[in-house]
Amino acid sequence: MTTFATKAKITIILLFSVSVIYVSANQSGPPPASTGAPQPNGLPPELTCNQAGCHNDRPLNPDAKGMITLSGVPDNYIPGNRYTLQFSITHPDSDRRRWGFQLTAITRTGFARAGNLAVTDPASTQLRPGGRDGTRQYY
Repeated sequence: MTTFATKAKITIILLFSVSVIYVSANQSGPPPASTGAPQPNGLPPELTCNQAGCHNDRPLNPDAKGMITLSGVPDNYIPGNRYTLQFSITHPDSDRRRWGFQLTAITRTGFARAGNLAVTDPASTQLRPGGRDGTRQYY
């Protein structure tokens, strides 16, 4: 086999491998720390999902028909109490079936992890550690 043919085959294999990695890169959810949340000590904020490359190949909010709803928010927050919040994402177009978001809970001052997040629907949600110091939770 000639050197050119060998190089061509290696290039094709590498391109295919990179394509497979790219296609499956976010199959298990976005990388942690893709919320745009502020950081302590004057550091720049986390990247947003769009900035992190999760879905920067199309418009972030292509139309105004999609809706994110948050329910279960108490009128008054009491530290130490447990709250169950429910997020729902809807769109009237039937071809819009896949959605996602990421959130973290941080304190207003210091931007440290605030409380504990818990998964109530493991079939469609996940909880991942992360952040600059590894102590934040991402849902």
